[in-house]
Amino acid sequence: MTKLFQLAVLSLAPFLIVACTNTNDKASLPEDSSTQQSAIKLTPGTTSSCKAPLQVVVEWNLVKVDPTVKFATLYITSADGITEKLFAEGGKSGSAETGKWVYAEKTKFILKDKSSKKVLAESFVKGPGC
Repeated sequence: MTKLFQLAVLSLAPFLIVACTNTNDKASLPEDSSTQQSAIKLTPGTTSSCKAPLQVVVEWNLVKVDPTVKFATLYITSADGITEKLFAEGGKSGSAETGKWVYAEKTKFILKDKSSKKVLAESFVKGPGC
């Protein structure tokens, strides 16, 4: 009986460790701004001009913010910051390329869970205090 109990505890040990360490896992904390920023990667991520429009490659990775989400939508906001338009959609990770219409600190990219519409991350190209 003691050996059976020891086997049961040993077989459950990995799950107990995962349950204990999961609460500190950054992937389960989408509110963390550094996690949000790493969920969306913009190339280029910075520019020295506020006036020239840029062509940007946008990459996303849902595993970094919420590994349970299966499909993402990527929206953009216009310079007014109010109007959202669907820019791209895909699975847990993906990428899309813009035309030459992205302005530093004005065009925001918003990553959302496709089914719940929950915002998972936001990012924009940084400029020289535009």
